[in-house]
This record gives sequence, C-alpha cells and structure tokens, in this order.
Amino acid sequence: MMVAWSIPGPKGLPGLSGAGGAMPDGAIALPMPEDINRLDEIMWRDGIWQDRPLLPRPISTRRGFRLFGLPEGAAVAVFDRGREAVTYADIEALNGGRQVDLPSDGSFRIIVSAPLPWRASITTLERGAGSTELRNRAMARAREVAIANVNASSGQARARFLTDAPGQHTVYAAKRAEAVAFVADPTPNLSHYPFLRAEVGMLAGSMWQLAQLWLHLSDDSHAGLALIEAARRRALAAIATAPDYDAIDTIVTDFNQALSGLSI
Repeated sequence: MMVAWSIPGPKGLPGLSGAGGAMPDGAIALPMPEDINRLDEIMWRDGIWQDRPLLPRPISTRRGFRLFGLPEGAAVAVFDRGREAVTYADIEALNGGRQVDLPSDGSFRIIVSAPLPWRASITTLERGAGSTELRNRAMARAREVAIANVNASSGQARARFLTDAPGQHTVYAAKRAEAVAFVADPTPNLSHYPFLRAEVGMLAGSMWQLAQLWLHLSDDSHAGLALIEAARRRALAAIATAPDYDAIDTIVTDFNQALSGLSI
C-alpha cells in the first residue's frame, strides 16, 4: 500500500516529502495520497494535518479594488507589472473595506500575505485599454528571463562533455581530426599526428588504440550535445508561444528536470 508522507518543519510546514511503502524516521503520513500534490496548502498543527486557510482576495472595482476580512499581521503588496514597482496598501483602511485606487491602465498583481497558518492569495487585475500592451511587455520580459535560464542550464549540461576552458573546443576538434586521419592512413607518418604522439601511453598503449578511444569519446559527446541542443530548441520554441506566466514557468521547470534526468 502506497503511503504519502512528509516531515514537518519547525513551524509545521511540510518539509521533506514523498510516497512509497515505507516512511523515514520523523515522517508523518498525509491524510490522502493525493495530498502530496498540495503541500503548500496544509500544515501539521495540534497533532493533525490541517488545511491552511486562504487569505481573502481583492474585489475589483471601477477605480481599483477593495479587501475585507484581513487577519492581524496581514500585508498587501501591489506589483505594477508595467513599471516594475511594488507598493503596500494601508491595512487598516482595507479592513474597513475602503477603496484602493489603481491607475486606469495597467497590469497589477496583488499579493496578500499573513503569518501562519494563513496561505497567501495572489490575484492579477488588468485595467484599461493599455493593460494589453503592459501585459505584452511583461510577458516579453518573462520570456527573456526564461530563455536566459534555458541557455544557462544548457551550458551547464554541456560542461558534462566539454572542458570549459579557452580554446578547448578547438583542441577537441583537432584531436578528432587527427584520429580520423590516422585510422584511415595505411602508412602514417607519426610527425603528422602531434596530439596522438604527445599523449600515447597516457590512456592507451598505442597510437591506434588512442585514436579509437578519442573517436569513441567524441561520438559519445556528440550524441549528448545533440540531445541537449534538441531539448533546448524545443524549450525555446515553447517559450515563444507560451500563453501566460504559469506556462512559461512550467516549460522551464520541465526543461531543467529533463536535463537532470538525461540518459546519455
């Protein structure tokens, strides 16, 4: 029987979690196996797993928004995606349900947070005719960040096959060219193969064996680099057509997971 479990942290939030037939020391079984997919919504409190209450969401109005029922210690941050600026709302006023004005055009993310056990609520408000342009600008920036992440991860993955040193790729290419030429040369002149001559005896006992080893390593590297490049190009194409921020985040997360599990 599969059991989903988690090890609560000092504040009761789920820490190390998993599912399987046995639980590690300190782990506590979750109420349902599917709870493993909603660890951000629960916490260990008073000897049981409890659902964390979700903080109120803002109510959109013609001029901005209103909020009701905020608990003590709450904070409300308004992120203006067009100006990349964050402001903080007046909690006392919000608890009275007063109006919070926003610019007539814009894309705004309203984040309501509070101490445990509360769970933050995140709401996006699009306002005015200019909201589409601002949203497009924000999406363009999100795509740029995601592309940079994918390219950086690709570089780290390539380092599994290529030494990251100035000119090293040129050395690899020269050694492969020597190996190809040597194995095809019926009467090789050793002075024509300086890399092979310099390294023979280190990894192989003869220049023929060393040439074969280099070709084998080169083929393996080539296959690995091809897989990485294919995954990178697919991720970049998906980012270019992703409909929203969540889709972009999912693409980058899936890409990084695919690289970490790449079997080469």
